[in-house]
Amino acid sequence: MSAIHRMMSHELARPVALALTALVALIFGAGILFFLLFKGKDAQSAGGIEELLYARLREDGCIKHPQLDCEIHARNLSGRTLQEAIFKRRSPDGNGFDLIASAREAELRVDAARKQLLIDLRHCQIVKKDGAVAYVEARTWSVDLPPNFGSTKVRSAVR
Repeated sequence: MSAIHRMMSHELARPVALALTALVALIFGAGILFFLLFKGKDAQSAGGIEELLYARLREDGCIKHPQLDCEIHARNLSGRTLQEAIFKRRSPDGNGFDLIASAREAELRVDAARKQLLIDLRHCQIVKKDGAVAYVEARTWSVDLPPNFGSTKVRSAVR
């Protein structure tokens, strides 16, 4: 092999090696990012569902889903704390909401064993459909999660 051939093959090998190194780094980085986002849990685990809900709140400022019997709105998010949160519970008859709670702060938790979303409301004013009004320092509401909530099909419906 002539010196020119060796030089050309060496010059081609370096960009190819750099490209392969970059590709491996990209794949490795994406794997780490996925692990950090879901903390090693699948989307249907409690942590995965919480991340899905918080992501939707960050993106849209609210959570609406046809199979959830409530809506959750937040003016702002500070870490896991919803600020100026509004919780609306749908009427069993499907006619609007039977309860609206406005809280200075709220936090979401998922109880995977009971398949429930727990909404911790603090400094909360509650208005019922019949006009009754109450104020409580702290209240936790539980909302049943629909079957397969957090699966790919259901995730796209969360708004």
